[in-house]
Amino acid sequence: INAEYEAVVSTQSTGTLNPLWGERFTLAKPEKGFREPLHMTVFDKDKVGEEFMGQLDIKPANIPKEGAWFKLQAKSDKKESEITGEIFLMVDYVDTPIEKQEKIVGEVLDLPDTEAVNPAPEQATGILLTVREGRDLVSKDSNGFSDPFVRIEWGKDQKAKTRVIDMTLNPVWGERFTLAKPEKGFREFLYLTVYDKDKVGEEFMGQVTVKATHIPKEGAWFKLQAKSEKKESEITGE
Repeated sequence: INAEYEAVVSTQSTGTLNPLWGERFTLAKPEKGFREPLHMTVFDKDKVGEEFMGQLDIKPANIPKEGAWFKLQAKSDKKESEITGEIFLMVDYVDTPIEKQEKIVGEVLDLPDTEAVNPAPEQATGILLTVREGRDLVSKDSNGFSDPFVRIEWGKDQKAKTRVIDMTLNPVWGERFTLAKPEKGFREFLYLTVYDKDKVGEEFMGQVTVKATHIPKEGAWFKLQAKSEKKESEITGE
């Protein structure tokens, strides 16, 4: 988000086409007043940079207090057909003094996730994650099998991993992990990556990125995905 004298960077929402940022930014009135348009740009974050996904220029007075959806626009050098989607915005006004800053961090709001199949209770302080089993995994060893294990990451500093199951493409881990609610709450994505354990290292077998609230209480199968630099055909299984 860019306004006069100010640049605001929204936090990243990973692995989705329907992000729920849920952030509120306090912006000082610019020199030109409220007729100064807000300029917002959506980017895809990559390891080596970012890619344009759409933009919007709008005056605060044209954004309803109760919020509304606004269609993303293309740059002048891009085709409209290359841009899809909308962004939901709300605006309210403040009458207390605000110090202008070059970069502002948004306040993370605890908004309901409309796509959640297993909503977190208000008093929840974490999750019990069960990694039960895998099936039809890709073979990484010369014997036609793999020695798979799962590495788990949730938030900035929570990491765990399952045991290694030798010589199988259908491992049964049957392990449960207690993970504390991270700083961003239950909208933080879980990263589960399957590796083949070798004597001298490990080899990528697929990954799943999912919110805890999108995992049914009774469990479900999730298809393993390739990394951006790998072919989908190189990854199999759930």
